[in-house]
Amino acid sequence: MSRSRTAALGAFCIAALLTASICSLRADETDTPTITLLQCEASCGKWTDPKLIEHPSSFPTREEIQPPQFSAEALVTIRFTVTADGHVKDTVVERLIGPKNFAEHTLNSIKDWNFQPATLNGVAVARPNWEINLMYMFNPPELGARDRVYTALKKARTLMEDQKFADSEAVLLPLLELDRLNFYERAMTSYFLALNESQLNKYATAREYIEDATIAQGRYLSKDSREFAMRVRIRLDAAIGQYGDALKWFSILSQSATVTTDDRDAKLIADLRAQLAGSDPIGVSGRIPKAGSSQPWRHDLLRRNFGFAKIDGKVDRFDLRCDQQQIESAISEKAEWHVPKSWSNCVLEVFGEPGATFQVAETKD
Repeated sequence: MSRSRTAALGAFCIAALLTASICSLRADETDTPTITLLQCEASCGKWTDPKLIEHPSSFPTREEIQPPQFSAEALVTIRFTVTADGHVKDTVVERLIGPKNFAEHTLNSIKDWNFQPATLNGVAVARPNWEINLMYMFNPPELGARDRVYTALKKARTLMEDQKFADSEAVLLPLLELDRLNFYERAMTSYFLALNESQLNKYATAREYIEDATIAQGRYLSKDSREFAMRVRIRLDAAIGQYGDALKWFSILSQSATVTTDDRDAKLIADLRAQLAGSDPIGVSGRIPKAGSSQPWRHDLLRRNFGFAKIDGKVDRFDLRCDQQQIESAISEKAEWHVPKSWSNCVLEVFGEPGATFQVAETKD
């Protein structure tokens, strides 16, 4: 087993959509910046979010996370309601990267957390749809891969350089099926898959992989891959209509790298801002995530009117979750939904069979 084979796999990029230079940068450990694109347009009162004041922990045992063979790391995103008295209820695993036992331990732990509750005009109120990310990791991170993973990544890189993208995909996908991966192994595998799928013009699929590759702002990628991975994410977000995420990641990129007005991605973001300021509809390409993830497709809503079109496959329903409100609805191409002006920070989640695709059209009043 080797934990030192990292540098040779990082400095790699291919042409077409993702062309850019690669350079080293530091890993920023702060959370993704919040950019509110759908703000309250009516009198909503003065609102404050909950604050965590006590968090007793219950984590997997050492034997569970660090067997003799290799170690596992995990990211668990939990959504829940913080009640008006500061307790937790209605917990849901929103996202899991890693073994299932990490999600189970997180659910057991979080039920005993206590918060200073949210307030509306100075009065304590319930806050639904509150999310937190818990990362189970080694600190400092051990950026290295097992021989098996390293060899596969090296082979996949050679295949991509030879433009044998289907062969490269066949090498990479089994790596994500391994029982235990550390963040470096998962991030680098997902990064290569994002590059690979982009070359096949599978932008929605590529975006799923780059999302996993850039957890913790790319901290677990090799240093000479991080900036390019951020740029890949910006371009993929823009390509499928996830403009809100593209803006967030451009903000992260700007904090970590030198970005001039002539920069390709700066120009792309300027174009996105112009589209958001205009009156033309915004089209978003949606795809229910890959099999095995059990996760819905997510989108930060940009405008107050939306509808569905070009549904291919089975989509069951959507949940619209905002700061203080939530609705659930069946999906029809014949309907249009209108978000009240008093609702803000709305996330659209679509549930269905993995691989189902659709378009979301957002329009202004």
